[in-house]
Amino acid sequence: MVSCSSMKDDAGDIGKVSEKPEESNDSIEEVTGEKKYEISGSIYNVKDCSDIKVFVNNRIAENCISNNSFILAELGSGSYTVRAELDGRLLYPGEITVEIKTGDAVVSFYGNDTWRYISDFGGDEKIYSLMLDDVTEHVVFAGSIYQPGNSYEHLFGSLNYLNSHASFVYGHSGFDEARAVTTGKNSHYIIAGSSVITDLSAGLDSYNINVRQIKRDGTEGFDTIIGGLQEDRAFDVIKSTDGYLVVGKSRSFNEYGSFDAFIIKLDFNGNYVWKKIYGTTGNDEFCSITGYNGNFAITGTFFDVSNSKHNIVVYIVNNSGDVVKKATFANNSYDTATGITCSDDRIFVSGFTASTLYSEEGVILDIKDDSVLSLNARIESGLNGEQRLHDICVGLDGTIAAAGYSRKTALPNDKDFYLLFYDHVNDTKRQIVYDSRSQHEECNSIISLPNGAYLMGGSILTTLESAYQLICVDYEGNLYE
Repeated sequence: MVSCSSMKDDAGDIGKVSEKPEESNDSIEEVTGEKKYEISGSIYNVKDCSDIKVFVNNRIAENCISNNSFILAELGSGSYTVRAELDGRLLYPGEITVEIKTGDAVVSFYGNDTWRYISDFGGDEKIYSLMLDDVTEHVVFAGSIYQPGNSYEHLFGSLNYLNSHASFVYGHSGFDEARAVTTGKNSHYIIAGSSVITDLSAGLDSYNINVRQIKRDGTEGFDTIIGGLQEDRAFDVIKSTDGYLVVGKSRSFNEYGSFDAFIIKLDFNGNYVWKKIYGTTGNDEFCSITGYNGNFAITGTFFDVSNSKHNIVVYIVNNSGDVVKKATFANNSYDTATGITCSDDRIFVSGFTASTLYSEEGVILDIKDDSVLSLNARIESGLNGEQRLHDICVGLDGTIAAAGYSRKTALPNDKDFYLLFYDHVNDTKRQIVYDSRSQHEECNSIISLPNGAYLMGGSILTTLESAYQLICVDYEGNLYE
């Protein structure tokens, strides 16, 4: 078991109560030369708090709960640990916030540190995208699920801070895949991916771009299909000031080569506004988009006409899709981008690389936001076997965390969740492989949680089918098991 006392939250360094420099505060009471600390907090996502028990240093605080909040008092400095239980279940840090009302100390919170969720639909399921809903603080996910007789359909769901969940399935009775989820207008959700639709009278065949609105009650809003007679796929979506920007690859409306990268603009009602095409004479795609300093940072993979390999690209575009700056990061190898995140004046891209095909290493590009988007550092996994990084995020402490899978043997299903931490200030890396000895585990998405932990989502092979899997780790990467 890993104690949550190793984590951080808004109260400061977890695990101790220590005095800060003296401040004038009339609410601090002097008792025999020691300060009186008033510890207060709020409890979320629990309708009836009457059965909640709050403990300080393993001593129960009686009658402290009122209107989903509590106030405790302890004397003197020292080491204080607060925990809360509901019917014997430790509350997760996201369900309870502990604060020092006087502002004169910090306190630890001991929460539920045992969490791993594996779906039980009984079909073939995968999570491709995770998002933290800032309104409800629920985790929202999107992916795909096999439905007998209907092939694959969109999978969408939410988790009440890892303690309860709801899942919904949407589709077109074909092969549907949700690759991204974001918050839309009026706090509804937008998922983007692809759907196989054959309607020659409408000029549709093969894979088509599918952007769908899911309302907060789980009902469907708009359902937009864009495509042609050849393969078209969306990989990410983001809300803009006046609609949504969708990125991916298309063969139906290419202008340069086989597959071309695109940005498609939709209004808030899901109506098509415009598209812009980018690419080379080979296969090109955009895979990930994020907001950045009033613009949007996009990454993808473009064909290298000089050596027939492929390179990671980064584009900065405005709300109209106009290119503000762009860069290609050639490495004379098969580089593939998978995710992008930003921090201050730095851009970080996750992906994988290979000097020859099918011998990959995970890679992070650390890029300066200067006039030419200079490469500051290139971080490769360097572990034995094969690694791919599929997504990337910034932790609360500024650490870059990228997740994917690691495969130690040549067996196609010998894969495990894999996490690479990159400290760009000190230029150091740290890697963790979560070897569960399952036949196949693959992480596709990672997000940072408000308490400093990370949530990873992907799939795990159970018997002959894949289930979606969510794993929570602390800020050091320790499994909550």
